[in-house]
Amino acid sequence: MFTGMYNHQLDDKSRLRLPAKFRSELGGSFFCLKGYDNTVLIYSKTKFEKFCEEYEDTPMSDVSAQRALGEIISTSFELTEDSQGRFVLPSYLKDYANIEKNVVVKGVGSRIEIWSDKAHEERTTDLSFNELVVKLKKGEA
Repeated sequence: MFTGMYNHQLDDKSRLRLPAKFRSELGGSFFCLKGYDNTVLIYSKTKFEKFCEEYEDTPMSDVSAQRALGEIISTSFELTEDSQGRFVLPSYLKDYANIEKNVVVKGVGSRIEIWSDKAHEERTTDLSFNELVVKLKKGEA
């Protein structure tokens, strides 16, 4: 399970190093894809493969579901770390998330989220913890 929030920077070659505890949980290979609110999501290879398997029997007649699957799967990238634990963030995803240099890396249960520092700051809520819990319980968060 991924937890915690970390501030990191891309280097001049658009490489990013994830926190060590995240890297050990991901293994050597993982998937990076578009996420909600212009974030980049990272899933372990196992988790992403389970997602793909879950939807592989979606009927071709369900056009909206096929479009959604096409968008999600075709914009994902399988990545591996270099010898120093870094990976290159694909330019397509970097542009999608408006990432320049500074990022916020968050562990959110079964996934990792990468936010541009500016987007994360704008998205941070002023709600109290209790208000967030109530919204989550009601499905409004």
